[in-house]
Amino acid sequence: MKNRDRLLLKTGIIIVLLLSYNIDNVTEKVSYERKFISPSTKVELHESLDGYDKKHLSFLRESAPECTLFLNKNEEFPINNPCSVLLLGYGARKTIKGGTGSGDIASKYSTFEEGLENAGFKITTKNWLNQKKYPLLKEHNTVKADIAIYVLSRNSGQGMDREISKGDVLLTDEEINDILFLNKNYKKFMLVLNTCGVVDLSPVSKVSNILLISQLGSVVGDILGDIILGKANPTGKLATTWTKIEDYKFIYEFGENDDTNYIEGVYVGYRLFNSVGIKPLYPFGFGKSYTLFDISKISLTNIKDEINIKVKVKNIGKFPGKEVIQVYISPSQNNENKPYQSLVSFKKTPKINPSDEIELDLNFKLKNVARYDIKKASYILDKGNYIYKSWK
Repeated sequence: MKNRDRLLLKTGIIIVLLLSYNIDNVTEKVSYERKFISPSTKVELHESLDGYDKKHLSFLRESAPECTLFLNKNEEFPINNPCSVLLLGYGARKTIKGGTGSGDIASKYSTFEEGLENAGFKITTKNWLNQKKYPLLKEHNTVKADIAIYVLSRNSGQGMDREISKGDVLLTDEEINDILFLNKNYKKFMLVLNTCGVVDLSPVSKVSNILLISQLGSVVGDILGDIILGKANPTGKLATTWTKIEDYKFIYEFGENDDTNYIEGVYVGYRLFNSVGIKPLYPFGFGKSYTLFDISKISLTNIKDEINIKVKVKNIGKFPGKEVIQVYISPSQNNENKPYQSLVSFKKTPKINPSDEIELDLNFKLKNVARYDIKKASYILDKGNYIYKSWK
């Protein structure tokens, strides 16, 4: 072996050893953090954050509420000042900040219990949270609190990890009873959904305030405090359809070990519900916030194959907020197998103050409306009338 080859070989071995050493150190550090982090040490850890971490968390604190939304909402929230809160539900203390597998990392985070306390709320159910089981107790009939919050949590991750069973996609009898009891007995009650996947909410759909906060990572607990106090306004929209489990016609076709058979063809997700006339509890693209918007069309123009829609968006509510404008197209049917409508464009507005309005441009190309013909192996834009509508 030549000297040059020996040198390259030695260099390669050294590099591999260095990489192995660094990987071992990272693994050891992550493992250490997992053991070290506990509710009693989180404050100390947050105080020791460096500049980068503080900047990162500040950005998350500001942007994360835009991923949340209300499914149901009345005028009881937000409230002006921190107060006493009856906090119940498994996820109140055992908050899920992210999914399993690569959907999660070992990092510092605030639980809902900690987030509310950080915001100045006094939790009246500390003894209850110290239990290993979380049924609603008789003593909660007499516990005084200004507001009540129930946290419903569900974990999920990679692969076939959801089941159509009570405690997963379905609510347990205990959860239903507790949520309905709180909704009936507390004027200011909020059901908080700490889940990134769909849950059948049909048994509790009459609850006045349902907040989908999902799993927002390090700041998940603090975001709840911000939303309740009106410091943050949920402005997200559903990326899935939430409805009764029996409305999902092809639910049992999903989750095979080796494959998923999309027997619904082009009618994937919301396209099926719209096409067959099933009215879900909460449709794709749905989401309420603390304020209301009025949307009016200004113009529709096209340059070659690009369509431009200009709309006016006015905040007619009482709080600053953002809105997501969605454009759907209903294609010419011509006896073809097509969904009733498809989303072709969407855009989120900047923050709009009450009584203010802005103009917003949305664009899409005609090829986004074309259908794919399997026999001809090409996209085809059929002749006929195409109807569009914008939806907030």
